[in-house]
Amino acid sequence: MRRDVRHTPYIWWLVIIVSVGISISYANTAPKNAGQPTEYEVKAAFLFNFAKFVEWPVSALVSTDSVLIIGVLAPEDVVDVFKEVIGQKVVKNRRILIRQYYWYRDIEFCHILFVGNNESKRLPRILNFIKNKPILTVGDQIEGFAEAGGIINFVLNDKLVNFEINPTAAKRLDIQISSKLLRLATIVDDDQEARE
Repeated sequence: MRRDVRHTPYIWWLVIIVSVGISISYANTAPKNAGQPTEYEVKAAFLFNFAKFVEWPVSALVSTDSVLIIGVLAPEDVVDVFKEVIGQKVVKNRRILIRQYYWYRDIEFCHILFVGNNESKRLPRILNFIKNKPILTVGDQIEGFAEAGGIINFVLNDKLVNFEINPTAAKRLDIQISSKLLRLATIVDDDQEARE
């Protein structure tokens, strides 16, 4: 796939801004060379930074130079944006590999699983299918994602991309989330409704 070289430095400014915790607004349909990122370019930058601030159990990291797999259960246009923005980049000495899944039962293993909002009706089955695997699940604005046991869920407020985190779900899988990342999130617990 051909990459627009002029676009690349802009994307890395975006990644840097996201890494310091600034909410970013997006344009619904920004052309490639526009000054404002699209929604999924912003989300790709967030995924890159999630990988920087998360520690997986040793069993999930086969070797020190293995790839970090971001599985995407979403439409192809989302996958293409992720590949363009963060595919082949390196985080913690691991090359990022974007892998598209067309059906949740095809998921063998990935470190991060991005679940598109088109999968919201199948969410219970998806989370049940991977429940014992150390996979950082990231929902794409799926209502009730974190309360259902997902770990991170994107939330949009006036075109600002924010996120919520369920640290209890991460802890169950022995996934450690940095306090720096937790400070930027709305904290959600999957036991929240039971306590109210």
